[in-house]
Amino acid sequence: MRHRPEVSCMRSSFAAAFSLPLLSLALLGACSQTSGSGESEASLANTPGPMTDEVERSFEPGPAIADRAELLAWLSARAREGGSGTTLKLPIALELRDGGAHVGDAHLGLDGGDQRLTVLLDDSALGVALVDRARHHMRNDGTCALWLEGVWLGATQSGGRFAVSAVRGAIGASAREAASRVYAASDAAR
Repeated sequence: MRHRPEVSCMRSSFAAAFSLPLLSLALLGACSQTSGSGESEASLANTPGPMTDEVERSFEPGPAIADRAELLAWLSARAREGGSGTTLKLPIALELRDGGAHVGDAHLGLDGGDQRLTVLLDDSALGVALVDRARHHMRNDGTCALWLEGVWLGATQSGGRFAVSAVRGAIGASAREAASRVYAASDAAR
């Protein structure tokens, strides 16, 4: 079969005419995909680094952690009911085990010894696991203290369950007093 340059040129032009628009559509589709929250991936690219979360909220102080009865009543009044619940900001002390490979015990507040409330944490809403975020703040003794946002899921015998939706960073020495209480999002404070 004899090679005909005009046919080869037509095939190349035909392929280029259709592959470029298809490539453009594929890229446009990939750039405009949304996350589960409905935000575009492009808007998520402007968020802070991988160990912090999107938008900061305003919070109003709740009860002191030391007053266990008042604290549990306040948390129960804001617990998730039928898929909703007040967004809370809690000071959580974490114990990391196996060199930071696993989250061990989690307690509400930084002080209180054996009287602290044990909190079972659900981090399934986070894109980066809680243990990976906490590892960056781990002290030599295998512990860290973090501000966690989320929704109270209810009480347990030893404390409660909390669905974590955001990690706001480590609790430094200057925030110890603030970490003696819990907080509710100001748009939903009751």
